[in-house]
Amino acid sequence: MNGKIQPAGRVLLVIAHGSQAAEWNQAVVEFCSHLRGARPLPAGLEDVKWCFLEHEAPDILTALHDHFSHDGRDLVVLPLFLSAGRHATLDIPKAIAEVIPGSSRLPGMTLHTDATRRLLLLDPPPLAGLIAGNLEHRIRRMHIKMEGAGLMVVYYGSKHFMADWEQLAGEVQVLLEQRFPRTVTGYAYAGFAVDFSPVPLAESLKAMREKARPLVVLSALVAVGVIQRQIIPAAIRLAALEGQVIHPGDAMLPDPEMENQVLEYIAHTVPRPFLFP
Repeated sequence: MNGKIQPAGRVLLVIAHGSQAAEWNQAVVEFCSHLRGARPLPAGLEDVKWCFLEHEAPDILTALHDHFSHDGRDLVVLPLFLSAGRHATLDIPKAIAEVIPGSSRLPGMTLHTDATRRLLLLDPPPLAGLIAGNLEHRIRRMHIKMEGAGLMVVYYGSKHFMADWEQLAGEVQVLLEQRFPRTVTGYAYAGFAVDFSPVPLAESLKAMREKARPLVVLSALVAVGVIQRQIIPAAIRLAALEGQVIHPGDAMLPDPEMENQVLEYIAHTVPRPFLFP
């Protein structure tokens, strides 16, 4: 394959984390289905497939084996993890290396090749930008005057990767402060990081209430679930802020703007055509 230019036909494989909650997995499937329906697809892509790291089928190895057993086209792999952690940098490369061991590093991506198969593993798109953009779109759609208001972003969190979550939340907050310079911004955890307790969020809301009003609470979560339906309302009651907090109870997906962001990221990242060294 030295110096060989690969034909244009390619398939995008989106890898998401997966969840025990069916709503979460369905939100990802619908997101990927919308990507599949986009026309034209960027970078010579002809189709979109998806798989999950855990909790939902198909898993990564199944998806890879199925593709290369029945489809001769190159595979472009996009890790799409809308949460902090190291799955995209550790778990996914490890799984791919089990199928195609040979690899070479290129700017923004890793190329895996053997005698008959070619796979391009993209670096994850900038997560803080995706989340901040999503939050901005949702706020704009609510037609709320944010000057003097407080914006509390609720994250799932993880006890195992708190440093990563703190870095992500901090980066998102900086971007939100740039987009809403006269809004008091903050964040709190309501998932695994705090054992699904409403207390930390309630305390953060009470502190923010001293500086701003009204308060807007938005979750940086993929789909609607127990946090939006139970934990956030419980925190609002615990803080005695009923009627003073705007909480639409929505989630990051669906979001057509995020779909466009992902497609633009692929268009600007994937070389066309592939040139194999």
